[in-house]
Amino acid sequence: MALVAGGKHSFIYLKTPIEFLMVTKFSKVYAETTFHMAQEEFFPGGYAWGFPKGSPYRKIIDLMMGRCVMSGLTRKWLGDTYSLYQREYTEERSTLEPEEALTSSDNGLVRLNMNAL
Repeated sequence: MALVAGGKHSFIYLKTPIEFLMVTKFSKVYAETTFHMAQEEFFPGGYAWGFPKGSPYRKIIDLMMGRCVMSGLTRKWLGDTYSLYQREYTEERSTLEPEEALTSSDNGLVRLNMNAL
């Protein structure tokens, strides 16, 4: 991610872990981020749920999972989860000592956050 932040690199990885990293580690307050994730999925895929052959539950669960996806419910759940993790990460970062809150960039400048005040 440091190379991507430098502006000359990108990478391909599974969508959910990248979204999680962007929200928890690379987003500021109000979900601002310096990263952009492509909307198109390079390797479309998802989760699979295995059942014993002939299971009477497979069709019912297939139907319910499809409804959750089509209605946007799974996207909402994922968004809620990211919001929760982002809030927890922000609260965790806000408890740092002022010295830990200092960050430096490659150009020698030091950026102070609110914890340094």
